[in-house]
Amino acid sequence: MILIRDIEYQEIVTKSAIQIENGTDYQILWNKHTIENCWFNYKQIKIPSNTLIALNPNDVFHLPDGAQKLYRISFNQPKEESIKSFFNTAFCNQVNEFYSLFKIKNKEIVNEVDHIVRQIKLSFFNTKNTPYFKTHYLLNLVICLLHAKFLDTVDLKVTQFKKLFSFEEKETHFVKYYGNQLNTPPKELLRQFTKKGYNKPSAIINNFIVLEAQKKLMASSLSVKEIGFELGFDDPAYFSRFFKKYAGISAMEFKKNHKQLLININNESIGK
Repeated sequence: MILIRDIEYQEIVTKSAIQIENGTDYQILWNKHTIENCWFNYKQIKIPSNTLIALNPNDVFHLPDGAQKLYRISFNQPKEESIKSFFNTAFCNQVNEFYSLFKIKNKEIVNEVDHIVRQIKLSFFNTKNTPYFKTHYLLNLVICLLHAKFLDTVDLKVTQFKKLFSFEEKETHFVKYYGNQLNTPPKELLRQFTKKGYNKPSAIINNFIVLEAQKKLMASSLSVKEIGFELGFDDPAYFSRFFKKYAGISAMEFKKNHKQLLININNESIGK
């Protein structure tokens, strides 16, 4: 029997800006109302009402100033190999984006998510409920997430492509590596992505390498050179040019700008 441990429930009611740094847990946020000017993995976005937000470990999510209410369920990745792939698929970022959020358009699914979140909430106040009860409702919530996701991204090959991302070795920077893993020639991958309206596979790879670099810049004390080495770049100068090309600014400018963003968020919170 599957048991997911350390499931936690929290209602986030904000009257000032807050930051959620995911750390080692997975999290699902259920947002009922439109939120303007969020920052998700260093990109400014608008989140519509009735949206499920999937946070992977080390994702960064900033809520703006203003009264907001979200429901947050966090948990550790299950140990059972049989279900790891299920969760990895659900939490894999959207193909063209740096984050996972899915608008629920079907009213019946909205009602189902509301019901599941209520049941998870009640389970924390009812001592008779076992950990398996919480696991049951969490799995149902992830199924709703998958349902919303595959209405948006129905191509399994594309999802498998994203799940393979790992940039420690230089060979993983190239489409050929992923084509070999998926038994699909690079030209065929390009054709499939173009047909679905996605970016080129090479562009997606490069953008996600930069995202990994951004996370490391903000979450560690590593130098730009050291981060480049961790991501498979032998030449620090080339890595610096690569980062600036795809991020639009240098690595040090990025770190300075987003440190200031965090300072502003903290100051807003203290000011309240």
